[in-house]
Amino acid sequence: MKISKTVNGPEVVLLPEGIIDTANANDFDTEIANAPNMTVALENREIGGLGIYMVKKIMKSATYRRNGAKNEFSIRNPKT
Repeated sequence: MKISKTVNGPEVVLLPEGIIDTANANDFDTEIANAPNMTVALENREIGGLGIYMVKKIMKSATYRRNGAKNEFSIRNPKT
């Protein structure tokens, strides 16, 4: 089964094995995004990167690919 929903631009596809978030946007490679510095207090950290970091830690796999003008970020089942 595949469920697809577009909300204000991005398309989120729900599959039995995970989620694919697709957006027409500037190239943003989550694989090379800087990981947050976890040794610095939260209020002293630069903004950005924490969400990607948390998803990669929680999920079995989180991958990025560029498909034409779209960014595709796939998230697979949580780690157990």
